[in-house]
Amino acid sequence: MESSVNFFAGIGYVVKDAQFFTTRSDRPKVVFRMVLPRHPRRPRKSPEMGDYYSVVAVGDQFVPLVGHLRQGVPVVVFGYVQSRDITQDGKEHTVSEIGAEAIYLIREMGDQK
Repeated sequence: MESSVNFFAGIGYVVKDAQFFTTRSDRPKVVFRMVLPRHPRRPRKSPEMGDYYSVVAVGDQFVPLVGHLRQGVPVVVFGYVQSRDITQDGKEHTVSEIGAEAIYLIREMGDQK
């Protein structure tokens, strides 16, 4: 498989309030989970109709967003998709993440806060 393109653009909702960390090299890192609505032509997932991803945003530009990335807030995320193999409780899992390059909060019409 030869391709040099890995680009993600998605609109979804924050599932859990963002958390702030620092990387091993002391760079700021903001992490949150988001759900993207599932396309109606895709098989239904039970009990919910969405796909979940962890969003990892590294850099100073994301720090001001921490207090705004709260559960239920609609967001647009641009970046790339990556997966990591992890072992948790003795079982192998694959975690799908979005490495964010840009995050935009969506304001509802009439929401002038």
